[in-house]
Parts: sequence; structure tokens; C-alpha cells
Amino acid sequence: MSRKKALMRMVARMCAYCTALTALSFFVFCAVLSPLLFPGDTFVPISIMLVDFAFESVVTGLALGLPMALLTAVCFREIRRPTFYRFTMLTSSLVIVILFLSEGAFSFSFAPLTWFALFLEYDLRIAALLLVVVSKFGLAAYMSHVAAGKYLRDLQAQQPIATDAQ
Repeated sequence: MSRKKALMRMVARMCAYCTALTALSFFVFCAVLSPLLFPGDTFVPISIMLVDFAFESVVTGLALGLPMALLTAVCFREIRRPTFYRFTMLTSSLVIVILFLSEGAFSFSFAPLTWFALFLEYDLRIAALLLVVVSKFGLAAYMSHVAAGKYLRDLQAQQPIATDAQ
């Protein structure tokens, strides 16, 4: 397996992790929190929710995975300190999450995080949505740390084992 394949697998892992986190966040908000807070109130039709789910999971996975692959390809040709590499991937994902959450590109309703904070005292559903969105992206940033570790394991698996032939 070449380095390109390992990088593409890292992006694919981030997409898979973000898809799982998006599914979990949609389930928690739409099936658990929303019916508990507002019984008998329907939130969104299933077809619209599936389109939102697919779009949000792909955008999140690519927005976190592609910068990780680019940063690895450009800055980490040879990884001598794996802990520093994993920390760098976690930090880069946190920066991306903070930037996109402040712009509103990743939230369910595509509103910036500061708008959520303004309406917290008026609507309990917005507070629940804020909790779910921030938890999802915090976990997504942590999953970049996990994906970086698996990338390191992929690189170690492809290197041949050196033997002493003296």
C-alpha cells in the first residue's frame, strides 16, 4: 500500500466516522430530545431529514478529512514523533470545527453558533440542538486523532521488517 492509499483511507475513515456521528446526532435530537421536550410535535419530514443527513455527513467528513490529508502530505513526509503528529491532526480539526461552527456551515439549520447563543433563553429546542451540534463536532475532532493513529498503523504495516544480515 502506497502513501496515497493510506491518505485516501484516512479521508475515507473520517467520512465514515462523521457519517456515524451525524446519524447519532440526528437520532439523539429528532428521536430522543425533541419528543421529550415537545411531545406530539413533529419536527421534520423523513425525506428532508435524509437529504440533510446525507449532505451534512459528506460535508463534515470531507471538510475534516481532506485538510488532514493535505497537511500530512505537505508537512509530514516522514513522521518521527507520532504523538506530535496525532496532536497536530487533532488541533487542525479543532480549528476547522471552530471556524465552520462560527460560520454556520455545519449546523442543522445552517445558522452560526452565535445565533444559537442569542436564542437559548427563548427556545428549549435550540438549547438541545446546540448541545447535540457541539457534542457531534467535538467528537468529530477527536475522531481525527483516531484516524491519524490508524494512518500511522497503515504506514507501519507497509514498511518491510528489517533483519540484521551480518
